[in-house]
Amino acid sequence: GDVHLSNRFKATGGVLLLRATIGGFFNCINGKFKNPQGLALSAAGIEVKGFVFLSNGFKAAGGVSLLGATIGGVLNCANGTFEKLEAADALSVSSAEIRGDVNLISCFKGTGGVSLSGATISGNLNCRGGVFDNPEGLALNLQGAEIKGNVNLDDGFKATGCVWLLGANIGRNLNCHGGVFDNPEKYALRAEGAEIKGSVFLSNGFKARGAVDLTFATIDDVFQLRKVQDPHEMKLILRLATIRKLFDQTDSWPRPNNLFLDGLVYNQIDRDSPLDSKSRLQWIRLQPAVSFSLQPYKQLAQVLKGIGHEQAATEILIGQTEDRRRYGRLNKISWLWNLLLGATIAHGYHPHRALYFALGFIVSGTLLFSWGYSGSPKLISPSHVDTFGLPSSSQPRQVSED
Repeated sequence: GDVHLSNRFKATGGVLLLRATIGGFFNCINGKFKNPQGLALSAAGIEVKGFVFLSNGFKAAGGVSLLGATIGGVLNCANGTFEKLEAADALSVSSAEIRGDVNLISCFKGTGGVSLSGATISGNLNCRGGVFDNPEGLALNLQGAEIKGNVNLDDGFKATGCVWLLGANIGRNLNCHGGVFDNPEKYALRAEGAEIKGSVFLSNGFKARGAVDLTFATIDDVFQLRKVQDPHEMKLILRLATIRKLFDQTDSWPRPNNLFLDGLVYNQIDRDSPLDSKSRLQWIRLQPAVSFSLQPYKQLAQVLKGIGHEQAATEILIGQTEDRRRYGRLNKISWLWNLLLGATIAHGYHPHRALYFALGFIVSGTLLFSWGYSGSPKLISPSHVDTFGLPSSSQPRQVSED
């Protein structure tokens, strides 16, 4: 049946349920667990047919382990406090299988790291209003986890330390509306190689002090970057990521040298994003000059052309060749040739300019020679009069070389 270690339950020393089987609920609501020497609650390999409640005033000083657990329903840690005292995580649910939601919400507090690495969650991972504090390491570890629903790190979520989603598989959305990710000079949110079947929302008050890394990530729907708080404190890395639609706003872009786009592939840009060439060139130029690459320009031009902005696409390609002269480390001859082509025919993207130059050359030459021939004194005279059909009397006097 059920196991109740709840209400006024109090344990000083470890509570051990290693590989236990519980046929109903495991209820620790408002239970107090403390073990200065190790884990306060050790339930690695536990199998619970129903829900697990570590919530509503639950407190564990010493860490809780549900490593490899099988939970038939929801894991509810709302308003629970987890604190590690030794080397273990404050809460470890690594390699566990949870067949419902995981709720780390409503004043949840994990001090010392929360790990769900390699876990399988059939529902949502809800961390709204949760506080995850581990400034020297991983505040929330989801490496290799499979979450079939949403991952909600929003609405009061705060992490001090790295939120780690390396290789995670998310069946719906990664929602970071209003979430705060604080890890200055390090990775604030690291999701390299993550697969997100829905959208990624870094918006509506989202704040990151540190790097947001989505290298090699796959986002099947929208990547949204808008209404970001203090974007100048964020470094955004989208190298080799794949996105279906990009939805961003200029006031949410990071500062110069803090954007990395090399290898980023996307199919569309939302119509409410800036689509003019001036803004989009400004976006690309936020990348460090030392990492100059032609690929971001070509990708952007291809997308703009595909949605009917052909003139903007052409201007992006012109900007690409101009930036190549500025940042591409060309030799002197290539640099001068690039400058000449840019000043004349816009690097081949406006070939009709050659006609203007030719017409100008012809007109100016005609006027110059006409003035030289008809002026007084004459500066030009024909060397072969017969060619011009002039009478012999009008032949100019020959002057010897002497």
